[in-house]
Amino acid sequence: MSQPADAVAWRITLVLSDLVTTAEDGAATFRDDDGNGAADPGASEFVARIVRVGEQRFVPGQKTVPSVNDDPADPSGMYPVDGVVEVEIEGVGTGAIRPVAYHNGGASTFLEVDGAGTPTETHVVGDPITVDGPPPTVAPNSPRTVAPGESLDVTLTDVSDLVAYRVTLVVADNVTPGPDQTGTFVDLDANGYADAGPSETVALISQVNGEDLPSPGKTVPAPEDDPANPTGGGLTVRVTGVAAGAVVPVAYVNGGATTFLELRGEGVEPAEGLREERPDLG
Repeated sequence: MSQPADAVAWRITLVLSDLVTTAEDGAATFRDDDGNGAADPGASEFVARIVRVGEQRFVPGQKTVPSVNDDPADPSGMYPVDGVVEVEIEGVGTGAIRPVAYHNGGASTFLEVDGAGTPTETHVVGDPITVDGPPPTVAPNSPRTVAPGESLDVTLTDVSDLVAYRVTLVVADNVTPGPDQTGTFVDLDANGYADAGPSETVALISQVNGEDLPSPGKTVPAPEDDPANPTGGGLTVRVTGVAAGAVVPVAYVNGGATTFLELRGEGVEPAEGLREERPDLG
């Protein structure tokens, strides 16, 4: 991605291709469906994440760098080298995105647009990039019953060390394994998130990557983790039984609009990338 000013702080974000159009002269128009004066990037984090800008790597990958909570009064930024910003992305799902670089500041650190969707800040729009990454799938094993006080280890497979994952325990009645490593979830309160159910009354995650947790819980990282800058889950978790019942450990990309497992369609299909998990019963 090329642009002219090396001494200016730039912010880079990934925008769904359908939400930006460019004319022959290069002028760009963005969607602003909520009318808040900022370009709508859409749920591009479900398609791809930024994992490197220049020599700086981001683990886990991010939708936007610097993050959205950067201070507009004193913005940090990505600085070009000889007018060029080199951006590396990693696919998370399937779709098309466009990298967009713009001056990081103004009234906010978002890309500000007028009523016609024309940016009011200096910007550069990259070419469309089609990503054919892993689709949002889940491969839950058959429900597992863990006797109170006993444990089993669950190891995540086919994961990227550049993406943050979250692991949560779902009561067995709330998830249905499907063919080809797919799964569906219940959403009883219709809030757009998978209902894990009271799995903490059945079992808890007590260990991550061989290290005991100070406070075992149903989810790691904890629900209050920041979706704008999520921390990563472990590759191996230990599930310890609390009472009679069955749970299914589910791992998914930790981010999006929230750090919960977001759903789409009829409220049962995951809208975020998930990964297969295989319990090791030793």
